[in-house]
Amino acid sequence: MGRSRASIRRLDQVSAQRAAAASAVADGKTMLTPPAPWSAPTLQPLLSRHCVHAWLVHLDQPCEVLNHLSLTLSPDERERADRYRFARDRACFITGRGTLRCILARYIGCRPGDLGFSYGPQGRPELDERTEHKWVHFNVSHSGAFALYGVAWDRRIGVDLECVRGIPEALSIARHFFSPSEYRALLTATPEKRQSQFFWYWTRKEAFLKATGDGLAHPLRNVEILNGPGDSARLLVSNGQKTDEAGWSLGRVVPPEGYEAALVVEGRNIGTEMFLWDYTGRFS
Repeated sequence: MGRSRASIRRLDQVSAQRAAAASAVADGKTMLTPPAPWSAPTLQPLLSRHCVHAWLVHLDQPCEVLNHLSLTLSPDERERADRYRFARDRACFITGRGTLRCILARYIGCRPGDLGFSYGPQGRPELDERTEHKWVHFNVSHSGAFALYGVAWDRRIGVDLECVRGIPEALSIARHFFSPSEYRALLTATPEKRQSQFFWYWTRKEAFLKATGDGLAHPLRNVEILNGPGDSARLLVSNGQKTDEAGWSLGRVVPPEGYEAALVVEGRNIGTEMFLWDYTGRFS
């Protein structure tokens, strides 16, 4: 995963430990096929307050697509792309940012290159004040061969995508940053299931922190996933004084094989639709 872990850094020793844990989680590159629920739409999907959209994008694209997407980037984004040492990393950045512009432009009704972004304290991009339709909220995550985008109408949203792989220190990370019940669930899981379950918890915590944009205010331990993996899972957030599960929903996102993915959105009873971005189709 190329994005920064700035949202979960601390300025003290706890911060250093948490950043180290995040670094251990953030490795891995796999090229696999998206699962069946993801399909390219034939018409532009309509966004509503009661349903958010998740877009899955394969970052490995041919040169003609990269050339097209690079034309949508701003001057500072092109400079950032040029600073990548390796061509593959440069291509992934161009694909990821160019696709974000294309997706958002379809909702807003403008050209991808006309969009402007501003960045919050944690480096999270948002549509800047020059852009109309500020009701469009979005979040981005990428890992290995894929990028995941979440788009919502006037609701905070966060997504996280991780390539599942062996992490020897998984139990140590969980002991420090997971709730007691989550840690016990990992301890009792079989070795074959422990890694995937670790990433199941991790992605949902990360997605929540990205949705709020204030990771320092919500230590990972205070973000608890109730009921474990499954459709009945719920998000529980504690700030030391009260616990609340009414303000956020866990969206349904089916990850590609070998990955784990999560979507968290502000509000309750919010649906999720999944789309595959297809550069060869109508919406390229």
